[in-house]
Amino acid sequence: MKQCHLEICKGDDTGFCVVCKHISGKEYTCSEGPKINYFYAESLPSRYHDGMERYLNEGIDPGGFLTACLENNLSESYARADVESKEYIPTIVFWLYNSCPSPAWGSPEKVKNWASARTRERIERLKNTNCQECLELAAQYEGVLK
Repeated sequence: MKQCHLEICKGDDTGFCVVCKHISGKEYTCSEGPKINYFYAESLPSRYHDGMERYLNEGIDPGGFLTACLENNLSESYARADVESKEYIPTIVFWLYNSCPSPAWGSPEKVKNWASARTRERIERLKNTNCQECLELAAQYEGVLK
């Protein structure tokens, strides 16, 4: 078990602290509580793992190219892709169809609803902590959803 690097978040075995993950880019155990892992990486090129995992598990925008792929917008995907990403569009579509939860992709509305639901889940996990920074972050996220 990794200990949280913040003094205000004492680590335990129940889940991951969004504050620590947000600040350090690493997952540290904290009292935030358990979370569901919606991300299954098989067949998705590794350069897209972080963005897609953050989107699926936390509702965090994965960037313009992946968002266009998630929204099933081929022309926008191609327009936003770099040279290497253009080659991976068929692979990403294959991964979306076979491995991504269907409520998480397919239209702009589905992408927005998925991200909002994951953000609400994150807010609830943050509220169930005794970490002051986590509680402040939950209040900020609630302001974004309004």
